[in-house]
Amino acid sequence: MALLVSAGIVGQWPIGRLADRFGRMLVLRVQVFVVILGAMAMLTNAAMAPALFVLGLTGFTLYPVARHELAAMNQALLMSYTVGSLVGPGMTSMLMQNYSDRLLFVMIAAVALIYLVMLLRKANHHATPVAHA
Repeated sequence: MALLVSAGIVGQWPIGRLADRFGRMLVLRVQVFVVILGAMAMLTNAAMAPALFVLGLTGFTLYPVARHELAAMNQALLMSYTVGSLVGPGMTSMLMQNYSDRLLFVMIAAVALIYLVMLLRKANHHATPVAHA
C-alpha cells in the first residue's frame, strides 16, 4: 500500500505536466490504459513491485487530471460513485472469496476498461472550453 501511495505522490507533478502539454483527455486515456496493464500485470508474480508502482502512479493521479471532466459530469459521477461504493466491495469480496484473491485486480481492470470505453466515446469533447474568436 505504501508503494501505491508513494507512486501516486511522485506522479502528481509529471502527470500534470503531461496533461498540460498533450491535453487532459489524451493523458486520461493513456492513464486508464496503463491502469488496465498494471492490474493485469499484478496477476503474474514476476514483477509485483514494478506493477504496483505503475498502478499507483497512474491510478492515484487519475482524479487530478480528470477534475475538469468531473465537474462537467458531476451528477453522473455522484450516482456511479454511490452505486459503485455500495455494490463494488461486496461483489468483489464475494467473488474473491469464492474464486481467487486475484479477482481484485481483474475487477480493477474491468472498471478501468469501462472508464476507457467512456473516454473513447467522448472523442470530440474538449476537457476545457475553447474560446472562439
